[in-house]
Amino acid sequence: MSKGTSNNANPLPSGWESVTLKELLIGIEAGKSFTCVPRPATTAEWGVIKVSAMTWGTFDADENKAVPRGKEFNPLNEIHEGDILLSRSNTAELVGATVLVGASRSRLLLSDKSMRLLYPKVLSARWLQRVLAAPQTRAQMSSRATETSDSMRNTSQ
Repeated sequence: MSKGTSNNANPLPSGWESVTLKELLIGIEAGKSFTCVPRPATTAEWGVIKVSAMTWGTFDADENKAVPRGKEFNPLNEIHEGDILLSRSNTAELVGATVLVGASRSRLLLSDKSMRLLYPKVLSARWLQRVLAAPQTRAQMSSRATETSDSMRNTSQ
């Protein structure tokens, strides 16, 4: 759908215009994963989030794996309150699921299965996350995801 248009099934209210997600975002940051300890990180340790941290509409900080001691990583991938995260890989129904990070523990990192959406602060994070979670948006994301297996789909930046 191009800017300033709507489709016949969902006409826009007078004065509104349709824009692409690309037009709303400043950028997208992807995380990185590596072999982790197969248990959640303690609050004194760094952890890498799992896909399940972004699956059910709210950010679940407990869904992480501990970073091994001595493992190098980029601290710029740390997750912060106000971040909008998108699940890059999941089932067809859940690929592209988004969450708005609320108050959370520190020392959690994006994984290779997650992306942080960078948005201008003039936009409401809650509004943007709700737009991304809307059934119409979710259907578009799912239809554009590529299959990696029978049960997993991926979406790119």
